[in-house]
Amino acid sequence: LNRGLYFLLLDPDSPDVRAIAQRHGKNIQNEIKQVIEVIKNAGYRQRNNFHLRFFDAVPPFTAVMIDGDVGAATTPPMDKYGRIRVQPGSAYSVQHKGIIFTFAKTREGNLSGFDCFAQDLRKQWTAAEGSEAKVRALFDSR
Repeated sequence: LNRGLYFLLLDPDSPDVRAIAQRHGKNIQNEIKQVIEVIKNAGYRQRNNFHLRFFDAVPPFTAVMIDGDVGAATTPPMDKYGRIRVQPGSAYSVQHKGIIFTFAKTREGNLSGFDCFAQDLRKQWTAAEGSEAKVRALFDSR
C-alpha cells in the first residue's frame, strides 16, 4: 500500500445501475453497496493513502492496476513495473463475465496495451473527482 489503494466504483445511485438491473435481472445496487461495506470493514479509510471515487456511468472496461500510478500526481506517472488487468465491457452481457487481458509496462518510449488502458483509467479517475463528498458521507454514516 505504499502508493496507495484506489477504488473507482459505479455510483450505486447511477441511472446505469437501474438499467443494468432491468437488463440482467441482478441487484447491482446491492452488490455495489456490499463492496462498499467490505471496504468500510477492512479499515482502509483510516489510511492516508486510501482513495475512493464513483463513476457516473458504466465505464467501457473494468480494470485492476498493480504497481501503477492511477492518481498520476507525477509526470510521467510512476509505473515502471506496472501491470494492468482489463476486462472489456460488452453490450449484451454483464461486465464482470468474459475474458481478462493482462498488460505490462514496457520500456520508456514504447507504447503498450498497459499505456493505453492506464491513460484511460487515469482520465476516468480524474473525471470522478466530484464524487468525493458522496464518498465521505457514505463512510461517515454508520
